[in-house]
Amino acid sequence: MAKWGDGPGWTIDQAMQVLTVLHPAFRENGYALAVHGSVSRDGKGNDLDLIAVPEELCVTPPEEMERIMCDLIGAQPAQQEPNRGLLGTWSRACVLEDGRGIDMEYRLPAPINRRHEWASSLITLFRDNGYHVEFFSFPERLNANHFDLIALPLTLNATSPEAMDHLIFEKLQALLLPDPVESSMSVRSYQSDDGRKLGIRFARPAVGGVGGDNVGC
Repeated sequence: MAKWGDGPGWTIDQAMQVLTVLHPAFRENGYALAVHGSVSRDGKGNDLDLIAVPEELCVTPPEEMERIMCDLIGAQPAQQEPNRGLLGTWSRACVLEDGRGIDMEYRLPAPINRRHEWASSLITLFRDNGYHVEFFSFPERLNANHFDLIALPLTLNATSPEAMDHLIFEKLQALLLPDPVESSMSVRSYQSDDGRKLGIRFARPAVGGVGGDNVGC
């Protein structure tokens, strides 16, 4: 097994091959899987950043998903303890036989409380447009009428952030604030007529198609 960083880097086609291999197993175990970072943004990168978000209340633990993933793509976990973030994240890199690395992160926060009518409308709006939405920072911020969220695309043809701007205004009466930030995610802020503030990080769906170089799967 090669060491991390020994590999030639990633292309978007290779990333799509990996997603194609992994997607059924992650869906069967309760997760949506998305690519973000440099490969999604630029079409190439030194490593591949993947994020898995729960679609169900009961999902397979990350430790077991790591074994499943490594078996499917011929990889080994990095020789380090997994990182456990304050927001319920679990992450650890794995390395393919040719040295290319995958940064894998699992998000396991509590779901947004659907008993809140405004939050329920927001969840439904994003779901209908191809996104899974969850808290990005601590839910206690709701006490200050501030939702800080991340939207993960469930399909390649999820509605664009720009089109979501219009839908959010139409359905939630929340207006886009100036100067959204465009990077590996599209970071946008909104404010409603009643003073609610909404910050959303749109993870970008992977672009490109399946094919290209062999990934060693």
